[in-house]
Amino acid sequence: MDMWKSFPEAIHEVYPGAKIQYDYFHIWETINRHLDNAMKEYSRYLKYTGFPELAKRVWSYRRIFLKHPKRYTEKDKKIMNEIILSCRESVLANILVLKDRIRDIFENSSLQDEA
Repeated sequence: MDMWKSFPEAIHEVYPGAKIQYDYFHIWETINRHLDNAMKEYSRYLKYTGFPELAKRVWSYRRIFLKHPKRYTEKDKKIMNEIILSCRESVLANILVLKDRIRDIFENSSLQDEA
């Protein structure tokens, strides 16, 4: 189901006992929007705390961060390794770990209890 606020309300009005299940696409769309916003904020933070070059790199590579690892090109892999090494113990590192953990739930859980 689409995650638009009105949809679940309409479903519950028509089918009061229905369980809502959101689809993979819309969940990832929302997750990526939040991760993108977090990276924008982190990039701004870097810029204003004396790391303007790193801020530019984070900003320019943010679309790579949101890609599925299976879709990385060799260039993407190299960029990711460089960024990860330069941003250890940072907000960006936490964002990337969170993204991978969420993806793992979708790709490796077949039961609700596993997720």
